[in-house]
Amino acid sequence: MNSVENFKAYAPTGELIDGSDAHIAFLSKWFVENNPKWTTKYMIANEYTNKEGKSYQWITSGHDLTLTAGESEIKLNQVHDALIVDGKVQLFYVTERVQAPGE
Repeated sequence: MNSVENFKAYAPTGELIDGSDAHIAFLSKWFVENNPKWTTKYMIANEYTNKEGKSYQWITSGHDLTLTAGESEIKLNQVHDALIVDGKVQLFYVTERVQAPGE
């Protein structure tokens, strides 16, 4: 789903993942270390047009996420923003917060 050229992603830590190969390496390690489980809460399509008339298509999605490392679980809320160019993800931001107890 990644754009072959110019793919970039920003992890919740602010880490820049530059290129599809780097993204594959990042996610391969992350999946093994965290065993993530998502529940999608919403997805929204947006279009932004700049002053020059160029349109940008974005998908924003919200998720509850559980990470498991050994016996420890961390529950998070994440928001993903993806810029879609020619049907592929070119830019991806992930922001997150730890869920409050009882959420």
